[in-house]
Amino acid sequence: MPDDLRADIAAAHEKLSEPAPAPATEAPAPVGVDTPTEPTPSEGLAPQPAVGGRERDEQGRFVPKDTAKPAVQEKAPPRAPGPATAGQGGVTEPVSVPPVLSDLKPPQSWKPAAREKWGKLERDVQEEILRREKDQKAFEMETAEPRKEWKAFKETIAPYEHMIRASGLTPHQAVGNLLQRYAALQMAPLPVRAQIIAQLQRDFIGSDESAIGLLASALEGSGKQAPAQQGFSPEQIRAMVQEQLRAERAQSEQQATAAMVQQFEASEPEFLHDVEEEMAGLIGVERQRNPGKAWTLERLKGIYDKACLLNESVSSTLKQREAAKAAKNAQASTERARNASSSVQSRPAGGVATPAGDGSIRADLEAAYAAMQRR
Repeated sequence: MPDDLRADIAAAHEKLSEPAPAPATEAPAPVGVDTPTEPTPSEGLAPQPAVGGRERDEQGRFVPKDTAKPAVQEKAPPRAPGPATAGQGGVTEPVSVPPVLSDLKPPQSWKPAAREKWGKLERDVQEEILRREKDQKAFEMETAEPRKEWKAFKETIAPYEHMIRASGLTPHQAVGNLLQRYAALQMAPLPVRAQIIAQLQRDFIGSDESAIGLLASALEGSGKQAPAQQGFSPEQIRAMVQEQLRAERAQSEQQATAAMVQQFEASEPEFLHDVEEEMAGLIGVERQRNPGKAWTLERLKGIYDKACLLNESVSSTLKQREAAKAAKNAQASTERARNASSSVQSRPAGGVATPAGDGSIRADLEAAYAAMQRR
């Protein structure tokens, strides 16, 4: 070995044998001042892919299994808060379901043609109309008795109203004066009564001698007894009894008929208010044709149906309903026929069964050819 080569090897060996110098300590960076850091040689290098299921570090060396870091799992994005459901610790809020409202019926006082348009009105409009109808019925019930009494009063004074008007008084004033005079004749002192009678004598009989004589004759004849009433013959008594029995029987039939009519009205026929006149006429005809026959709901129902046919407005409404129902049934029948025709599946002619195969075209052709050969 040459001496120069030997000297170089000895120098290299001595250099390797010397201890490594201690690293110089860096001075601490001042507070508040960012110290730039230089990237290490390992930074910026892409990690090596794993080979055989083992990972490598930045320098390409295998990483021990016990020190291998698990892969970082991405966190799932937080779920948006939603309504709490039962069984998840939340309180479920009750869901308000609007109540199902029943259909309202139109007022019976309306004409049939108007009642046909009832369903096109809004719910609040229907409720307002029914409220007004209810108030009107309540008012009619409250004033039924006063109106009845006023009608009787008008009928009582009707024959004498022209005399009352001629005197310059109203019917109320005339009746009031008569009542006051009658009360005075009943309760006033005798001198007052005498003055009232004297005034009536002057106004209606006169104050002359003949008029006073007539009054005296009337006063003398008022004390005599009336002649005794003659008795009735047996025929007259029998006729009176029969008349009384007929009257009681007629009254009983009227009461039974009225009770049956009220029961029929309780079923609320739709057009009863419109055909009252027709029903009254038909009931009178039935009573004449079949006297004494008991009234039933079926009999009244038949009369009601006839009355609906006799009333022009009700009959027209019923015909329109029948036409609309027939058109709807025809449309439904056509729709069913169309659905039935569309659901019919086409089948091969001649009754040839569909060949069975594994689903491929070749298998189907082979099966069909085999079926034809068998034939």
